[in-house]
Amino acid sequence: MQPAETFDSVVEQAQHCLASVEQELAVDQPSSESLDSLLKQHQQLFELLFSTVNTLNPSQQAIIKLHVERMQKIQQFCIQGRSEVSGKLGAIRRSEKVKKAYGY
Repeated sequence: MQPAETFDSVVEQAQHCLASVEQELAVDQPSSESLDSLLKQHQQLFELLFSTVNTLNPSQQAIIKLHVERMQKIQQFCIQGRSEVSGKLGAIRRSEKVKKAYGY
C-alpha cells in the first residue's frame, strides 16, 4: 500500500470514529464504554498513521489540522457538558442541605 493510500484510509477511519463520538455524545445518556472504545480506536489509528508516514505534504497537513480542530470542538463540547453537570449537581446538593436544615 502506498503511503498516500495509507494516509487517506487511516484519516477516513479516524474521521468516522469522530463522527461516531459526536453521535454518541448527542444522545441523552452516552455510553462511556462505547466512547472509550471509539477514542481508543481513534488513538490507534493516529499511532498507525504516524508510524507509517514519515512526512506530510501540505494538503495532508491541512487535513490533519482540520481533524485536530474537530477534535478540539468535541473536547470543548465535553468540557461545557461537564460544567453544566457540575452546576446541576451543586444545585442538587444545596437543595438537599436546605431540605435537611428545614427537616424535610
